[in-house]
Amino acid sequence: MTALPTLETAPQAPADTAPRAGRRPRARTLLLVPALLFLALLVVAAAAPGLFTGAAPNATHPLQALRPPGAGHWFGTDQLGRDLYTRVVYGTRLSLLLGAGSTALSVLAGAALGLTAGLGGRVADQVLMRLADVLLALPPILLALLAVAVLGSGTVNVALAIAAAFAPGYARIVRAETLVVRRSGYVEAATTLGLSRAALIRRHVVPNALGPLLVLATVGFGSSLIAASGLSFLGLGPQPPTAEWGAMLDQGRDFLQTAWWLGIFPGAAITLTALVVNIVGRQAQARFTRRTGR
Repeated sequence: MTALPTLETAPQAPADTAPRAGRRPRARTLLLVPALLFLALLVVAAAAPGLFTGAAPNATHPLQALRPPGAGHWFGTDQLGRDLYTRVVYGTRLSLLLGAGSTALSVLAGAALGLTAGLGGRVADQVLMRLADVLLALPPILLALLAVAVLGSGTVNVALAIAAAFAPGYARIVRAETLVVRRSGYVEAATTLGLSRAALIRRHVVPNALGPLLVLATVGFGSSLIAASGLSFLGLGPQPPTAEWGAMLDQGRDFLQTAWWLGIFPGAAITLTALVVNIVGRQAQARFTRRTGR
């Protein structure tokens, strides 16, 4: 009598959990297609905003100031009568450039630091990695604010500040890959036979570190975009009348109680872009893990 419950309940857990385990990858794959389409749309809008609107982003119409969304102005107008839809479209270019540029700079800086730590000996490794640990313990936005305080405000300085804030994470990835390659048997043998450090980096370290770096950079792009928009919202990034999503939030924050659309549409652009990039990055990370087993 006591054996029956065991026979009935034992198969139930696999039968119940197997479909759930299979649903998650399928759901993520289904999200990947619209995410890629949205990203493609953003790239086209950044490259050719005139395809989406015929208006000028800085054209002012004082008599149409603070008009709510409607047929004439899909996203409404701001306090100067500028069409908000047009400004969001034109703001795509600078917003994406800030996110992509700061991510690329942080990857390059992190790669340089990671290579130096991995190949420069014990002292260099200890000093650079302890510095990276300290920086990683601080919120990236705080590091970016400190960097802007040193460098000054402006579009280029915001990109440099964000790069400095996120570089330590990439440095640890490159350093780890460098140590793995450096300690492998075939590299030690090649080094004994006279393999130069430049050749070691070019032939062995870069190919091994490139995959994890690209995956991490894809995921990190969303964080860089949000950080750049946050600094612009604080007035430290692109200055008026430049169309950039974070700067648009800053320029319209005094009117948010009476004109909700001034914050909703630029904020939605930031959120959706960061979300779809994160979806693409997580998919790339999952596929890379399945292929390499790490």
